[in-house]
Amino acid sequence: MRTVIDHLVVACADLAQGAEWAQQTFGVAPAGGGKHVTMGTHNRLLRLGPRCYLELIAIDHDGTPPAQPRWFDLDNPALQQRIRNTPELVTWVAATADIVEALVKAPMQGEVSAFTRGAVSRSIALTVSGRMNIGGVLT
Repeated sequence: MRTVIDHLVVACADLAQGAEWAQQTFGVAPAGGGKHVTMGTHNRLLRLGPRCYLELIAIDHDGTPPAQPRWFDLDNPALQQRIRNTPELVTWVAATADIVEALVKAPMQGEVSAFTRGAVSRSIALTVSGRMNIGGVLT
């Protein structure tokens, strides 16, 4: 089973803050992205390579609050305090050809959830709590 880094996740107080930070830090404005309605978040993206990108993610304050905790620990008051003034790299996300097999080997990663946005559907492992394992080292 091949598993590779898919993207790096940077939590932001809001996407305007994240876009400004990316422009100042990398000299490039993020593009694309969209809303994750189920999770009550939205994002902007910055391509790092052919199959890897940086995701700027923030709570979508105009969206409907989710029924479950938001991913990447975004509901955590301590994280919200840390990102109030500047975005923070919080974790990385892996892509695998067989998510079920991956979760057999690393069950602490949560349960498989199906996500659809437009024409794109993905299976994602999520913890019930929305918390990140080992402080974001294992995601």
